[in-house]
Amino acid sequence: MKISRVNRITGENFKGMKRFEIIANGNNVVAFGENGTTPLDGGIVHAIEVEFDTGINTVTIRREFVEQYITPSTRSIGTTKKKRGTATEVFNGHTTNFFINGVPKQKKEFDAFMETLVPIDIFNLLSMPTYFCKTMAWKKLREVLMAICGVVTDTDVINSTEELKPLTTLLGDSNIDDFIKTSDFHLTAYFFYFIAFF
Repeated sequence: MKISRVNRITGENFKGMKRFEIIANGNNVVAFGENGTTPLDGGIVHAIEVEFDTGINTVTIRREFVEQYITPSTRSIGTTKKKRGTATEVFNGHTTNFFINGVPKQKKEFDAFMETLVPIDIFNLLSMPTYFCKTMAWKKLREVLMAICGVVTDTDVINSTEELKPLTTLLGDSNIDDFIKTSDFHLTAYFFYFIAFF
């Protein structure tokens, strides 16, 4: 199963917007905001919901980032719990809720479903603004950049700047990663030799 077209994207409690809805109906859409906008500012529930067609049926997915508070109230309502001896609400962390066609799902179930449509890293890149720069492993981040920008070889980088030309001699038949590993090994060995000698 694959996503054939996106019909609608809805957001709740994004910075500066209580709610927004983009009706794409399968068309290309460009959405942007001021620098620094983030979905983690605003109300208690921050949500993104996407409706799309798979060619077989229409599916709606939803991810909610919920702030939890402990309050002095005498009963529990939603994500608010009672805490003795407090006069005001106290922040108590976050939880994330996942839904497929309105049905609550565990993260594992949600990820498995999404993986049938699009690789989970791609989904996270599209649905979580901070995923690329704060969450993604650096090796995967480099793969994504290379996929977007194309493969840049060590030779391309060295030839781009005159100051890097001496690296050609240092590298010989090695690549940059192997050269760094070898250099680190020798520096560590020299350091311990120096410490032992003095």
